[in-house]
Amino acid sequence: EVLVADWGLAKSLENDNYVDIADNSLETESIAPKALLTLGVAGTLSYMSPEQAEETSLATKASDIYSLGATLYHVLTGQPAYGGDCVSEILAKVRAGNFEHPRKVRPDVPAALAAVCVKAMEPSPTDRYANASLLADEIDRWLADEPVSAWPDPIFDRLRRWTKRNRAMAT
Repeated sequence: EVLVADWGLAKSLENDNYVDIADNSLETESIAPKALLTLGVAGTLSYMSPEQAEETSLATKASDIYSLGATLYHVLTGQPAYGGDCVSEILAKVRAGNFEHPRKVRPDVPAALAAVCVKAMEPSPTDRYANASLLADEIDRWLADEPVSAWPDPIFDRLRRWTKRNRAMAT
């Protein structure tokens, strides 16, 4: 179970304006977030969507799905989806949607769960899950050892599931 305590910024769906929550709280010693706001980008680089990396005002609910996918990526691989030596390098990777597949980083990541992660992080917002509930449902299905829509199960996996559900008949 993951609890996100502070995203650091919020966007009103009514008027499309971001509010920098950090400005209303304790001062931070980090200059990086302020530099990003100067570039017209707001958010944590490795977790922002390509459209958010282009321009903060382009962020939508689909951007939140991407960020959840990026969080899942970090959980699965132990590292952020995007890394680099400088802000401009990371921004370029984010804008291109250029991240390494989770199974290339960690081959032991289950293929179905990696597919869910990759679908949540699709570069095009229309190719992602339509809302967070659908993403949560996919993860719940994976946890229950049920097929997920993002990954067509190989025949062996379907047979294993059928055998598990129908032990007497399979025996």
